Amino acid sequence: MEEKLLNQSDETAIPETGTADEQPEGRSSRRSLGLQARSRERVDQLLAAAETLVVTHGFDGLKMRELARSAGLPIASIYHYFPSNAAVLRALAERHLADLQVVIAESMELHMSGLATAEQAPEAVGRVVHDVARYLSSRPATATIWDALRAVPELRALDMEDTAANARFIEPYMARVIEDASPAELADFCLILVEALQSNLMVIMHSNPERQESLIQSLSRFASATMRGFQLQNPSSSGRI
Repeated sequence: MEEKLLNQSDETAIPETGTADEQPEGRSSRRSLGLQARSRERVDQLLAAAETLVVTHGFDGLKMRELARSAGLPIASIYHYFPSNAAVLRALAERHLADLQVVIAESMELHMSGLATAEQAPEAVGRVVHDVARYLSSRPATATIWDALRAVPELRALDMEDTAANARFIEPYMARVIEDASPAELADFCLILVEALQSNLMVIMHSNPERQESLIQSLSRFASATMRGFQLQNPSSSGRI
């Protein structure tokens, strides 16, 4: 019988919190029992093959038998590390999201930590967006993985938690340049900003490559304008930091 991604009749729903390594045993949980060096290499090999399949055929084309063929491994080995194609997709998504969080952290530190005045913040935010967008455009699997995060119900919780985590991460940076906003207002602004940027980044990832750079520039300007508008609602968010 053809495999189906996250078939509700025979797949255990993925819990809403925790990483794949922390999930309870189940078909859509990754079986991880203290992977040693060889096992980690095998997992990396499988995820690399899975990423290639996702880029070529979409997340619906991620079949366990095809993954075994692509990785050059017995199918029994696949099931030893990943009990289902849902678990493979989740692990792949977690890896991409973790890599993206590193890029965001490095760019925020580079552009936002050394600001002399709050007026510099909007342009700095635009540069962060530009860095993130350029990184994502260099990752062919990004668009398909994000599609899966938002289309597959069991992975939607992972996407929402990632959005919330990124919003919490940028809050301290924003608090330094938006002084009058209440904690609740600042949290809401960061969450809405991150969600809006992610949605627009998905549009860019699905656009023709020759148009992506102009769209990235437009999104950077949008982020700067949004930041500047929120500052104008909090007049004391100006001057030296």
